[in-house]
Amino acid sequence: MNRPCSGSRSPTISTRAVRSLSLAVSLAGPLVAGLLISIVSPDAYAQVTEGSYKASALREEVKLDSWPKECGIAPASSSQGGGETAELSLSGDELKITGGGRSYTTSACYDQLPTLTRETHSKDVAKGQWRTRCTTPAGDARHATVETSVAVSGDRVDLTEVGKYESAINGAKCSATLTRKKTFDRIKAAAPQPTVEEPKPEPRCASPGEPSRLEVRPAKKALRVGESFPFRGVVVDAKGCAVYASPTYKIGDVADGVLISVDGAKVTVAEGSHEGSAKLIVTAAGREVSVAIEVTSAEHYDALLAREGLDQSGEENRAAVSTNAVVGGEIHVEGDGRRRRNLFLGITLGASVALIAAWAFLRRRKPQAPLDSESLSARSPGVAPSLNVETGRRSEDMVCPTCRTVAPAGATFCPKDGTKYIPQSSAELVAATSVCPVCQRSFGPGVKVCPEHNEELVPKGAQSVLAPKAEPKPKQERVCPKCGRKFTGNITFCGHDGSPLVSVN
Repeated sequence: MNRPCSGSRSPTISTRAVRSLSLAVSLAGPLVAGLLISIVSPDAYAQVTEGSYKASALREEVKLDSWPKECGIAPASSSQGGGETAELSLSGDELKITGGGRSYTTSACYDQLPTLTRETHSKDVAKGQWRTRCTTPAGDARHATVETSVAVSGDRVDLTEVGKYESAINGAKCSATLTRKKTFDRIKAAAPQPTVEEPKPEPRCASPGEPSRLEVRPAKKALRVGESFPFRGVVVDAKGCAVYASPTYKIGDVADGVLISVDGAKVTVAEGSHEGSAKLIVTAAGREVSVAIEVTSAEHYDALLAREGLDQSGEENRAAVSTNAVVGGEIHVEGDGRRRRNLFLGITLGASVALIAAWAFLRRRKPQAPLDSESLSARSPGVAPSLNVETGRRSEDMVCPTCRTVAPAGATFCPKDGTKYIPQSSAELVAATSVCPVCQRSFGPGVKVCPEHNEELVPKGAQSVLAPKAEPKPKQERVCPKCGRKFTGNITFCGHDGSPLVSVN
């Protein structure tokens, strides 16, 4: 067997090597490209920070190259807008600006002239730069060449556009260069303020002191028949901190017919209870306080609230407070402020005495109608002056408010006109202005008809003119038809019950 020469093996090995190398390159190509993209892309976009930017005003500076009068009014520099918020983002390799009334991409010119078309475009994303050149068609009557550049520098984006505009009007050449500038500054989020924790003060009520007062809310409560209500009692120290003490509740004075009970702090009015008042006695830490309870029916509830000044919940907006200790059934004032309390009581007592003295002085000065001698001497028959057993002094005299007849204490009705007596110091006297022509009973202002005889009253003093003068009659004995007492003389009414007397036949 003939063995192949070495020269015949070389082409075979070389072909396999070339094929292996080609396969390796074809397999490694995408990996190398991906590696290059992963390395270049972050640096390429590092100059652009997407987010919110604040736009400046669009400034347009005009330079007139040739502008004869045939061109008309010349354009002037101007500035418009500013302060709008724009959003910047990357769209592929182009920068997109949205906001302020329009949307712009760096792949076009900023000028919105409809006949402009892009001529050239370049970009360097790594440096944050874009440049675009636009022109109008050759046959356009208004020839324009515009170059727009956008540059990113940190948190600022600068847009600059230079446009050359030419036109012919009536054979005259009109030419001007216009430069537009607009900037966008990134709106940075406010830096968080460092939080400084203030030292926490020790709780005010961490260590309550000695019991100072007992408070129960509300101080007054209106309850309908069948209702229940839990009262709130607490014992606090001088700083107002709650002191652990369990109040006890019991029913005190109760009006007749009021059915009320207490279970713990819960008070219940039973069905069928009458309307009336009750007292709730609350005791804790040696202190005692009384709470007023008003029991009423549902139909009288609103009227009770208005009369007692309670809110819509039937409660008085304050607490019943006791600062005194109960020892052996007696109330003792506690605390170091006893001297101040005594001073306060002394001032209060002095003020009360001064007010009473002033009232007595003013009342003494008040003018009163004088009593005539006949009235001063007139006394109700059969009634002796009464004495005060405790003081040994005679009690205050009574007086008729119409005829001013004075009677000793204990007299009830005036024997002259049947009017009920009143104490001399209780009210001012009312002068009689008219009398009954039949029974001669006197009446004060406002009375027109005698209630006993239904006769129209006549002015006092006129009865002697209207009635004929009669001969003096001998004194007759008269008797009260109600109580049976007998009277003599010119007495017309019973001094005990005010009934008109009748003659004894």
